[in-house]
Amino acid sequence: MLPVKIGAQRPHYLPDFYYFYKIFCSDNFLISDFLGFRKQSPIVRADFGDFFLTIPVLHHQGHPHPPINELKMVNQKIWRDKHLKTLKTRFNVLPYFEHYYPDLVDIFSRNQKSLNQFLQDIIIWQLKFILPDKNVLRSGGAGKQELF
Repeated sequence: MLPVKIGAQRPHYLPDFYYFYKIFCSDNFLISDFLGFRKQSPIVRADFGDFFLTIPVLHHQGHPHPPINELKMVNQKIWRDKHLKTLKTRFNVLPYFEHYYPDLVDIFSRNQKSLNQFLQDIIIWQLKFILPDKNVLRSGGAGKQELF
């Protein structure tokens, strides 16, 4: 019997190649949304090399690293529109961009307040195209896991 490879990572905003490579190398992968949040981390900041996109979040007073699954985003249409406009401006020359962009518009227009749910929607959307057959679990709070 072969050993099972298990991977885990905090959710990231528009994760990069290495995030999905870690999922690819794992038999089972857990998105660890119960771990502590850190400002200016890939959890809320997508790094594209020459620019960043950062999700504004409401910070907890007195708790420096609250669990990711408890954080709320600043619920403003302004940052969502700015991120979509930036993504469209930078990537509309890539092949098939016009095919994927409506999905992004849909995710950004859901007007969710939960940072965790927003990140999971983005990751699920990316997994659908990159690794559709992988087992990816997310914590569901209170120690339970749910399959994407």
